[in-house]
Amino acid sequence: MKFVLTNNNNEIIEISNTYELDEEHRNINVDNHAIAYAPDEVINVFEVEEIPENVERAKYCYTEEKGFYENENYVEPEEPIEKRLKLMEERMALTEDMINMSLGF
Repeated sequence: MKFVLTNNNNEIIEISNTYELDEEHRNINVDNHAIAYAPDEVINVFEVEEIPENVERAKYCYTEEKGFYENENYVEPEEPIEKRLKLMEERMALTEDMINMSLGF
């Protein structure tokens, strides 16, 4: 048996072998760590027999009605080097634009 925890958008935030609610400290204890939650935060907990191999946190959602399904709002995080290169290119383009504007082009 596995536990699937989802947020109010049905996005999977954790997949765990264990689950224990600690209301006093607003923690959910799962496997070897705890997840803190805000007083107004909704976290759903489901017991499931099996997790498909390709299912990952954030990339997938879960409901009892639909089961596991891809999260249509998921965006693959950029690699840090790619992000830095993109920012450098944007800065260079802005600098060029500023130089051209100051020269009257």
